[in-house]
Amino acid sequence: VNVRRAINHAVDKGPVIEAALGGEGYQIWNIVPPIAVNAVGEDSSKELGEQFDQAKARELLEQEGWTNSSEGETRTKDGKKLNLTFYAFTIPRYKKMGEVIAPMLNEVGFNAKLEVLEAGTLYNNLEGGKHHITTMAYGGNWAVNAMEPILKGENSADQGGSNFSLWQNDEFDQLINQAKTSPDQATREEAIKEAQELVLEEAPVTPICAFNKVYGYKNSVKGIENWTEHDWWPDQEWMNRLELSL
Repeated sequence: VNVRRAINHAVDKGPVIEAALGGEGYQIWNIVPPIAVNAVGEDSSKELGEQFDQAKARELLEQEGWTNSSEGETRTKDGKKLNLTFYAFTIPRYKKMGEVIAPMLNEVGFNAKLEVLEAGTLYNNLEGGKHHITTMAYGGNWAVNAMEPILKGENSADQGGSNFSLWQNDEFDQLINQAKTSPDQATREEAIKEAQELVLEEAPVTPICAFNKVYGYKNSVKGIENWTEHDWWPDQEWMNRLELSL
């Protein structure tokens, strides 16, 4: 857990947004979008989540026995280097995201080996569990729907699912089941809140940012102010955004 938390502390979200999205995004601290139903509030997520703090990242790695003699040098433990297999899509925003984050991880003592892969190879490798981290985007308009596919144990990528973190946590799985099946609304809401808090504590993902889907623009085009009234405009706010994470 401390090594995962160190990854979170090592990532400076601001430069990622600038480099990967041209500034068209905003920082997030929870994989569940703040506008989703039953999401833990943005302020609480920020308080519970990990802030950019390289000194804290180094401290956590030291606690786990990963040491080095100078900053920026790859850490070792029992003769093994702290190597990370890091995958990213060839899609420009995900590629750039990886290119910006890898040096951040290396600064605190990881040896993040970034591999930019086309989708077929990337998914084959993810399903084989051959990675430590990967760039990915998710979204959901209910907290349960945003979390179950990507974090529940039975959906692990090495079993053909979309949990690319390969995280397994029985307490989380039980909370998700309770949030889906309890006949009592208050019990469901409390369960999904606790599930989010557990994810923030265990750090299987590194929430980075949400970004707007910019389809294109032209200064000569008029009537943009009424665009959202068109029949084809997504009727759910969450559909206009995705959340980037590791």
